[in-house]
Amino acid sequence: MPRNFPPVTTLEWSPSQNHSLKNAKFTKKEDTIIPEQGDGPVREHFVFTDTDGVVYHLMVEGTVIKEGTRIPPDSQTGIINSIAWRGDLMVLGDSTGNLSFWDLKARQSRLVPTNRGSIKKLLIAPGRNTQLLLVMYNDGVDIWDSAEGE
Repeated sequence: MPRNFPPVTTLEWSPSQNHSLKNAKFTKKEDTIIPEQGDGPVREHFVFTDTDGVVYHLMVEGTVIKEGTRIPPDSQTGIINSIAWRGDLMVLGDSTGNLSFWDLKARQSRLVPTNRGSIKKLLIAPGRNTQLLLVMYNDGVDIWDSAEGE
């Protein structure tokens, strides 16, 4: 990471897709429950954006932070207000009302204008195979099928 850490506009965390906490053992220290490190450190992923729209990916394994990729901003994207990430799907919502759908496996993205104004929050619906995306604006909420982009 650079010495001068960029100002963060939004942040999303995702545990490693290869590490399941389903069968993990946990210990309790004071009021915090933490996974035991029996199989080695747990790998986590953080994605954040700065005020210029650059997307940063960091990998955290134990106490080590590794810088992953940096994705330059799309020329049509405003300030990123929200990120939703699950598996190979990452969605960015910006201040001008655009949704940027990223297929991380295929390394492709598509920009979809919502024509609703600034996006405040994005959330991918729970469930193993769901592609539904909740998009919150100042004046309401939309539900999008991220597979269809509508």
